[in-house]
Amino acid sequence: MKRTLTLLSLFLPFLAHAIPTFGGNLPPLRSGHIAEDTPQFDLALSYLKRGDIARAPTIEWEVFWNPNGPLDYRGIDLAIQKMAVKGIVPLWLLQPCPYPSSPWYANGWADWWLPRRDLWPSIVTLNTQIVQHIISETSKYRSPRPLFQLWNKPQGGKPGGSITSRFGEWVPEIHELLFMLVSDLRSKGIPKIQIIGPGISSFGENQRTEAAEFASMIPPPEFDWLSQCGYRAYHIRFSAVWANGDISKVRQGFQNGLDWVNWIGTRYKWPAGQNVIVTEFYVTPGDCGVPLGTDMYPYHAIAFDLLKASPFTHVIGWGLRPNEAGNPGDPFAFFGGLGSSLVRWRG
Repeated sequence: MKRTLTLLSLFLPFLAHAIPTFGGNLPPLRSGHIAEDTPQFDLALSYLKRGDIARAPTIEWEVFWNPNGPLDYRGIDLAIQKMAVKGIVPLWLLQPCPYPSSPWYANGWADWWLPRRDLWPSIVTLNTQIVQHIISETSKYRSPRPLFQLWNKPQGGKPGGSITSRFGEWVPEIHELLFMLVSDLRSKGIPKIQIIGPGISSFGENQRTEAAEFASMIPPPEFDWLSQCGYRAYHIRFSAVWANGDISKVRQGFQNGLDWVNWIGTRYKWPAGQNVIVTEFYVTPGDCGVPLGTDMYPYHAIAFDLLKASPFTHVIGWGLRPNEAGNPGDPFAFFGGLGSSLVRWRG
């Protein structure tokens, strides 16, 4: 009886939570390639409905391509307008890292996701200016208040991780830069409820990667950016390779994975009242134990059902478009079709 009460007390906060807002990740609208990018942006947006949430990349390294030039907001402004017209809750991914071959680096720079330290003050200033512009531009429409995520996923080996870190690890320097970024936003009046931390994404990958991330993701007290964020973010990869496509086994595998995420979440002392948002979740044929070309709706629906009952405030999928893939020939890197499945699941 005591064990039952202990487990019940652990999950009571989750049982009382409202149904999360669903949404998806949108492709970039690059200022210099608007005609080329618009059809794919519109296609991804077409699967979402009013009140959904969409995560859009600011691709800041293009906005401030030249450190001495004007900021180019054409792509961002068009994305703001398109999301506002459809009544989408906008979430902007901020990753203020100059492109390695851009004019920011006279002699080049290899580590895209960890800018050179002497550039940090300028980067922080420009990042805040971009946020202020987005807020100002969004206010022109009857649009929900925008959210902002600082960084994608800082783990080594991931898009957002420094090349100096081992797989899964957050390099210590990233905490200092994140602290500077979020402190400047807060000092300019951006409330913490609009700020989201980077994605924690090593859940269930392997013990070594998990251990590296979980040992390095919490900031030291002197650079405590985490307490200044209203949300912490998770990236979840649903996996049940061993199920070989069996629906009941896939469901159990997905549930086990989600239980692990929630259990890990109880192992750390997070800031009081902080919400949890899933800024990326994935379902691939390979992770379900089925070949490319399989109808993925039954497996997507399992993920939607489980996430609907989850403690998260928002859940944002990756792979809205039909052929979205990191590698079209790899069943573990094919994410597409989530958008049509979401529409079908909703009925």
